[in-house]
Amino acid sequence: MKNYIVQWGWFVSLLFIFARCSSSANKDIIVAPSELIYSVNQLTIEEGQKASSIAPLLKGTPPFTFSVSNNPATSQIVIDNQGIISVLENITAGTYAVSVTASNSTNRATFPSVFTVNVKKKILPPSALAYTPNQLTLDFGAVGNSTAPSIQGTAPFTFGMTANPQTDKISINNQGVIAVATGLETGTYKISVSAKNDAGNVSFNDTFSVVVKPSPPSNLTYSPNTVEINAGTAVTSSLPSIQGTLPITYTMTTSPVTDKISIGNNGTISVASTLTAGTYNVNVTAKNEASTITFNNVFSVTVKSTNTPASPPSSLSYSPKILTIEQGKAGSSAAPTISGTSPFTFAIGSNNTANGQISINATTGVVSAGANTPTGTYMLTITAGNSAGMATFMGALTVVVNAPVVAVSFAKDIQPFLQVCGGCHSYNQYAAAKANIDNMLNRVQRAQGSGGFMPQGGSPLSKTQIDLLKKWVDDGLKE
Repeated sequence: MKNYIVQWGWFVSLLFIFARCSSSANKDIIVAPSELIYSVNQLTIEEGQKASSIAPLLKGTPPFTFSVSNNPATSQIVIDNQGIISVLENITAGTYAVSVTASNSTNRATFPSVFTVNVKKKILPPSALAYTPNQLTLDFGAVGNSTAPSIQGTAPFTFGMTANPQTDKISINNQGVIAVATGLETGTYKISVSAKNDAGNVSFNDTFSVVVKPSPPSNLTYSPNTVEINAGTAVTSSLPSIQGTLPITYTMTTSPVTDKISIGNNGTISVASTLTAGTYNVNVTAKNEASTITFNNVFSVTVKSTNTPASPPSSLSYSPKILTIEQGKAGSSAAPTISGTSPFTFAIGSNNTANGQISINATTGVVSAGANTPTGTYMLTITAGNSAGMATFMGALTVVVNAPVVAVSFAKDIQPFLQVCGGCHSYNQYAAAKANIDNMLNRVQRAQGSGGFMPQGGSPLSKTQIDLLKKWVDDGLKE
C-alpha cells in the first residue's frame, strides 16, 4: 500500500510539470497579422485639404508597424504606427488605391487596395476678369467685338452682362466676348460682366466700355441738283439725301452772294421769286455733334431773264418707250426728257385713257396704268405745254397690258395627264409627284425604250406636257 501511494505521487508530480511546460510554450507563440479592416475604408477630400482615417482593426500578435504603397504613387499619403492613414495637403486631384503592409516581430502581411483616397479638384470661384483692351470705340453704324477676357478660377465659366445705359445692341457669348450690333446709338456704355462656375457667381462692375462716336455728315446730294427758272418764279429744291449721325443742321452760302436763296432746317433750298437773272452756285454746310462739313457747289440755280423768249416744248421722249404690265397690277413709266423752257404741263389724248385707267402726272409727265386697265396695247399721244405754246407727240409711249399669267397647279394641269399615262409609282398623287419631280422630269425626257424611260410601256409625254411639268416647278409646285 505504501508503494502504491508513492507511485501515485510521482505520477501527479509528472502531470503538474507537464502542464506548466505546456503553458509556457503557448505564451511564446507569435500570431501573424491578418484581416486588417478599416470600418470606413475611404476618404474624399478637396485639393489643399488634409484628412486622416480612423485606426484599423487587425488580428495578430502586437505590437505592429505599418507602411503604405499608393497607386498612383504619391508621397502625400502616409501611415503611422497605429495604422492611421493621413493625407497631406499637397496631394493632387485623383483617386488613390492604398495598400497597407502590417508587420510584427516575426511576420508581415500586405493588404492590397484596402483603403481609397478620392481627391477632388479644388474649384476656385471666378476672379481677376480683365479685357485687354478694356474699351471698344466705334463709329456710329459700325459693328465690333472685344477680345476674349482673361480670368482666374476653375473653368468652365458662363458669362452674363448688363450695359449702362441699357441696350439690346450689346451682347456677350460663352467665351466672354462682347459684341456690338449695328444701330447702337452714340454714347458711352459701361459694361458689367458676371462670370459663373460651380463655385459661385461673381460680378465685375464696369469692367468694359463701348464708345460709339457720331459719324460726321457725308454724301450730301440733291436730285436734281440744278434748277432753271424764269425771272419772277419761286422754286424749292427736293429734300437732300445725307449720311451721318442725326440731328444735322444746315447753313449755306451762294456765289454770287444773295439773300434771295435760303435753306430750311431739313436742308431744302428755297429761291424767292425776286431773285435776279443769273446763275447761282450754292455751298451747303452740314453740322452735327461729330463735325461740320461744307459741300461746295452742291446745288445751282439759273434764273433766266424774262426778256429772253421762251422755247416751246420739243423732243419729248420716254425711255423705255414701252411700258409693259400684267393685268391686275399697276405700273408707271419713267419721267420723259423734253426740250424747251420749263416749267411744262402734260396731258394724254382723251382717246388713250382706257376708261380712265391710264393717266399722266401733269407736272412730271410720268404715265401710270392702273391695276384694272383692260388687256391690250395703247399707243399714247402726249401733249406738252409751256409759256411758249403747246406741242403734241404722237405715239410717244406705248402701254402693253398682258393677260395675267395663271400658275400651273397639280390638280388642274398635271394630274389629268399623269392618270392617263398610268399613274406609275403613285405619281398621279400630289405628294408623290412633288417629292419625285426631279426624277420624273429626268425619266420622261429619255428616249422611248431606253432604261428608266417613263411612262414604262407607254407613249412618251408630249412636249406640251413636259413643258407643263417644268412650269409647275417654276411656279412653286402648287397643289
